[in-house]
Amino acid sequence: MEYRPFTIGHDWLDLCRIAFTKMEVLGSGRVEIYGGPEAILLGIFNGRSLPPTVISRWPVVNVIFYSASSGAIGSGFALEYTGLKCVADCSNRGLCQNLQTGGTTCVCDEGWAGVTCQATECVGDCGASKNQGSCASNACVCNPGYYGLGCLGTHCSGLARFTANTGIISDHGVGEAYHPRANCSFLVQPTAASSITFLFTEFATDTADVVRVYDYPQNRLLRSMAGSFLPKPIVTGSSALITFISDSSFELTGFNVSYVNNALCPQACSNRGYCIPAVNGTHSCLCQGGFSGPNCGAVATVNGVLLLNKPIVDTIQPFQWKFYSLDLTQFTPYLLAIYVSQVSNEGQLEFYAAKDTFPNFDSYSMKAEYFQELMLAKLVNGTWYIGVWSNGQQASYRINVNFTCAPCDLDNGECDPTTGTCACDLCWTGVTCESVDGSCRNDTALKVVIGLLVTIVLLCCILIIVYVVWRRKYKRQMESIALPRDRAESNAAKRQSNRIIGLDEKDDDEKATELDDNER
Repeated sequence: MEYRPFTIGHDWLDLCRIAFTKMEVLGSGRVEIYGGPEAILLGIFNGRSLPPTVISRWPVVNVIFYSASSGAIGSGFALEYTGLKCVADCSNRGLCQNLQTGGTTCVCDEGWAGVTCQATECVGDCGASKNQGSCASNACVCNPGYYGLGCLGTHCSGLARFTANTGIISDHGVGEAYHPRANCSFLVQPTAASSITFLFTEFATDTADVVRVYDYPQNRLLRSMAGSFLPKPIVTGSSALITFISDSSFELTGFNVSYVNNALCPQACSNRGYCIPAVNGTHSCLCQGGFSGPNCGAVATVNGVLLLNKPIVDTIQPFQWKFYSLDLTQFTPYLLAIYVSQVSNEGQLEFYAAKDTFPNFDSYSMKAEYFQELMLAKLVNGTWYIGVWSNGQQASYRINVNFTCAPCDLDNGECDPTTGTCACDLCWTGVTCESVDGSCRNDTALKVVIGLLVTIVLLCCILIIVYVVWRRKYKRQMESIALPRDRAESNAAKRQSNRIIGLDEKDDDEKATELDDNER
């Protein structure tokens, strides 16, 4: 399928009118038209019938043509576009719309009237009888949660303007959820403001239902938000535009956001913080990371020191910072885990980390939910500071530091639990002991030979010891066998000797007897 985009219009116009003069886009082919910086879909067209005229309230539109990749394709399409502009730009109090007669007209914001929306007016009693609003200076001022002409609407629609120095903006005032297909804009222009702080106190939208905050009139996007976690504070210039667009698939409870002209806070928070809504009638500064004091003019202090396996349990007040230091100047573990968990089910906490300075909303961050543990890992050598930020309510939390061992190659080393690094065996190196140490290669053969010689010497010593022990044992056995035999031989010799002595004595007697006979 071929894809071809076109951009038409001029940013100095108020409207862009698109009229098709030819249409033959067949099969899976189509023409899509989007308006505005957020690419709002204005229509999808195909077939042979001329589409209706498209009026974009944005002066620049994008036309995207997809041609079918197979089958019937058609001869394509042709269109004409016309830029429209209203007198005096509707005094910046309304929208310029096209007339079927060919001209333009201003559709004024609520509370404004006239050809160029130059005059104010009140509709009815502006809901005063129902405490929904009031008429002031010939214009309706709606209470929070009410919208539209006469402050009769309970869900946002169209454009609403806020000129007071403080206020609350919400997508709806009655019911549990915002409307499907909502398309709301809120233009905030406090008197004599140089900057404005927006502080969200409730936030829950479907992921497809997006809240966007712009610097006005530059229309520079500052933040795009969806989901269920409270956004961080936002500071804009002297004017801001908030838009909210939802689809029709799933609606949640929406959002509430307070705004304050920063000039109401002491020294405008020294441009180091945010001016938050009044507590007991006094506006106060919410200082950025690293600063403190009534006007954010002082340097913040450390609330605690993090040590290995020594958890810190602490409590923090709404919209406040607390900081903890972590000394990694002596070593850098392979994986340093800073486990943080929220131990109360109230409030929403965020945790930030920065090296050698106090963290702020732009630092490495993570969010903690009730009993959920998250890990901050792979910190480099230095002094680190962990910042805890409370987003709206008092909350308790727990922080613990633990060194996680590297995934060491157990055949070549082991983990050192005191540092979280691998202690490699001889001739191995690397974070996980995965590489052979090059400086060790030349000595390896010699060390192997020496090892073999030492083994042979040890074996020889063992054999000699075994032989000596065996020889002594054999000698004792031989001696035990020879002793009885020697005794027997000795006894036989003695008996033989005795017999010889007996014979000699007998011969002597016979000789004596013979002599005696002779003498007679």
